[in-house]
Amino acid sequence: MAAKLSTHVLDTMNGCPAASMVVELHRLSGNATGLVKSFALNADGRCGDGPLLDAAAMAAGRYRLVFHPTIETTETATLQQIAQACWDSFEPYVRKTPAPWLWMYKHWRYKPSHPDRPYPSYSQSWKAFDRLVAESKTVNPPL
Repeated sequence: MAAKLSTHVLDTMNGCPAASMVVELHRLSGNATGLVKSFALNADGRCGDGPLLDAAAMAAGRYRLVFHPTIETTETATLQQIAQACWDSFEPYVRKTPAPWLWMYKHWRYKPSHPDRPYPSYSQSWKAFDRLVAESKTVNPPL
């Protein structure tokens, strides 16, 4: 039988396959990692398109599987609740390696045209974003 790499993920808390969970397969080489494959698990908790690596693609070495939990929301969730659920899922990655995220924050930080508080010196105004904010307030009034 030819070598292959596969995974089967179970949600032991709920006693079912971990359907829809996003999984990444990385190949480790020294201190560097390279993304080999990223996929969402099927209803059975497996990669839907067969093995992660078949015999032809498998090379001797070290690999890492990274499991990203599914973000749970309800149909009645507000935009704020959805954003909070996304942040709760994303925050551990930012805390683990903050430097890349701080760079993006610094260079893309938005400042309203008429701020109600001080903003960093590097923040920028953007009229298109002001329009989006104004539109969102009419669609989703503040609580």
